[in-house]
Amino acid sequence: MNISTETALIDKSFTDIDYLSTDFPLTNLTEEGILYEVPTGLVILLAILYGSISIMAVIGNGLVILVIVKNKKMQTVTNLFIANLATADVILGMFSIPFQFQAALLQRWIFADFLCSLAPYVLTMSVSLSVFTLTVIAIDRYFAVLHPLKPRFTKRSAVVVLSIIWLISSVSSLPEALYYKVKRHYPSPDVVVPCCSMEWPVHPPNFAKIYRMYLLLAQYLLPLTVITFAYLRIGCHIWLLEVPGIAVDNRDNIRTRNKRRVSGFN
Repeated sequence: MNISTETALIDKSFTDIDYLSTDFPLTNLTEEGILYEVPTGLVILLAILYGSISIMAVIGNGLVILVIVKNKKMQTVTNLFIANLATADVILGMFSIPFQFQAALLQRWIFADFLCSLAPYVLTMSVSLSVFTLTVIAIDRYFAVLHPLKPRFTKRSAVVVLSIIWLISSVSSLPEALYYKVKRHYPSPDVVVPCCSMEWPVHPPNFAKIYRMYLLLAQYLLPLTVITFAYLRIGCHIWLLEVPGIAVDNRDNIRTRNKRRVSGFN
């Protein structure tokens, strides 16, 4: 998982706090519509840092996609998965990261209302895309090393799997688009403070808890379990491999081939 995705995960946990949601009493706002003072220098510094991350995410991952598209030799199953990771990060860098930090610093939503729904949706979808793709890569490497004679992903089956990943990620992220809305607070008659925050539906009850639990399981616990299991088994197989009756040089050659399978060069 690269820097832009890790930044997105941090941002999501940070912005989900909803500092300016209606859960806070409006009496906490000053007449200027702020909760706390943020030094201008800090705002500028973070804007530069986040802007740099966005630009690097778009350019760097865009180059990865370009190399894979232009070079037929690079269009392997593993590289298709890598291209999907890069695509998710390009989308993240363009449509999510630039908007994630500003609400907590500026303490108001300064962009168009539709971006209040789009940015969280893209963030959640991109994280799901990246995590699910990393999980599939781990499964593919597991079978390549431990079960080399069993059928592997073909390009066609890889495209089908990636299509399913996109479908699940897009649909499961819809609550972010549906329930994030711009709310306008009035700390004083002449001051309007627009805020982007989640407004969960009353029915069905406990929908918010169920959805957050789904994200915890789907984006973290289950992928972590699968990836950890796969690579631990691969590591044990490679480093503890002993083949009776075969010379040390031949055994080392087998280990080298297995390492190449793990890296995708097979």
